[in-house]
Amino acid sequence: IYIIVCCVKNKNKMVLKFVIDEHLLPIVMLVFGWAWTVLYFNFHDMYPRYQLLYLPFFVFTVCFAINFILYKKNIRDVLFVLLLIIYLFGSYGYFYKGIPTGPSDLERSLEYRNYMRLQIDTVKEIEQKYLNYTIGAPMPFAEIINFPELAHLKKAPQDVFVYGFNARLKGYREFNGLENENILNTIWVAYEYEKNPKYPGYPYGEKDKILKQIRYGDFEVVLFMGGFGIELMRKFYMIYYNEIKENKKKFKG
Repeated sequence: IYIIVCCVKNKNKMVLKFVIDEHLLPIVMLVFGWAWTVLYFNFHDMYPRYQLLYLPFFVFTVCFAINFILYKKNIRDVLFVLLLIIYLFGSYGYFYKGIPTGPSDLERSLEYRNYMRLQIDTVKEIEQKYLNYTIGAPMPFAEIINFPELAHLKKAPQDVFVYGFNARLKGYREFNGLENENILNTIWVAYEYEKNPKYPGYPYGEKDKILKQIRYGDFEVVLFMGGFGIELMRKFYMIYYNEIKENKKKFKG
């Protein structure tokens, strides 16, 4: 569109020379924007953190195109105001369906602020009542609660393990079954969005004892004792992965 408009406006001039002389910065932004799009052609399926790399080029080129094509300043101003209003609503997640289903989805908008405040409230609850307990938590809360610097704790709980994920750092461990834990001295942390109708009772259910429900905005954390649903899920995946290993052995054989 930009090149076509230049051709129409400058019939008697060398369009390429005019474009380079008059609009070098937009050309650079366009080239880098195109290069990024080609490099990450599947960016619609990528996490929002990677799409942020593209936004400066996209916003600049869109604003430049509107300013270049529209002649009347009043129309441009109204259009920019409308775009700002649309992006304002979008920044709070109003254009997305449902609530985020994990930390990665929270990158899409300012919804992550409610998630962070919920984590702060959860950390305070653990610090006040459960520092002497073993804490079982999903990612990334297991890492947050294990490192006082991240969680703004004076000290970490005496023992922390992660369930549903591998332990990636030193200082905490993986959940290896209820038979290896003291159930009466273990506090479980679960997010409401982990609940799935396909897996009733996971991560918490009727057999578990709910100690505290902490809510901030659309997000909720549940502190409970038991972990029976998590144990059942662990055994299910152990059987599943063992079957995969056996099938691989048969296939190689």
